[in-house]
Order: sequence, then C-alpha cells, then structure tokens
Amino acid sequence: MDYLKRRYTLTVKPIVIKIALRVLGSLAAVLGLSMLGFSLVFLSPITSMKPDLAFSVVVGAIQILLGLYLSYVGYLVWFRLSPHAVRHVLGTLAFVLLGALGSSADHHRLIRSSDVFEAISFAIGVIAFYILYRCMVAYCCNRLFPATPRDPAVVRQ
Repeated sequence: MDYLKRRYTLTVKPIVIKIALRVLGSLAAVLGLSMLGFSLVFLSPITSMKPDLAFSVVVGAIQILLGLYLSYVGYLVWFRLSPHAVRHVLGTLAFVLLGALGSSADHHRLIRSSDVFEAISFAIGVIAFYILYRCMVAYCCNRLFPATPRDPAVVRQ
C-alpha cells in the first residue's frame, strides 16, 4: 500500500524547482533591464520640453521602478536564493499571469451583463491566484529548504 501512495504522489526534485526559479528570475531580470532601457525613450521629452512632459515623466518613472524591481528579482534568484527570493519570483509570475488573464478575457462582453459580473469574476480570479501563489510558495520552500530538526541540547538552553 505504501508503494501505491508513493507512486501517485506528485513530487518535484529540488534541482528542477531551482532551475525553474532561475529561468523565471532570469526572464524577469531581462524584462527589467529592457524596461530600464525603454524608460529612456519616455524620459527623452524632458530635454525637448514637449507638451506631454508630465505623462512622459510619470511613465518613465514607473518603468524605472518596475525595471529595478525585476532586476532585483533576478539578482535574488542567482545570488541570494532563499524563501524570500522564491516569494518574489512566484509573486512576479502570479502578477504577470493575472495581468495577462485580465487583459485577454472579454467574457463579460460576450454575455452582455452588467459590470457586477466583471467585478465578481475579477475578484474570484484574484483570490484564485493568491491561493495558487501561497500553495506554490509553501511547496517550493518546503522542497528547497527543508526544516532541519533541532538539537535537543540547543533547545533546552
């Protein structure tokens, strides 16, 4: 019976999780560095004093902040792999997937309902992604950083 239980249990080796996290972190870092480069395009009207100066400054500042954060995620994955890095990578992945799902789904327009359906479906999606994020963080952290039993001599002191 123990054989059947082990056979149908989904487990992933820690090295596979580490490679997947490093790939996702590297993609985030490349996206972050490209966002830093594209922020120069939005900040170029500062020197020419065009009428859309405020818009360009705001968009450029947002791109700089997002680019720095995504570059930081890549740094964490390669040089400081810890539960903190796992949370950042999976949080970034959940945020990107939620944005992609939200922009691609026009299901509320298909059934011609009110905005209440759109708000409820968005709330359900956010809750589902949050639960998935928490489960994935717990699983990856438990597989990559297993808890070690404490020494009884140290616990007594």
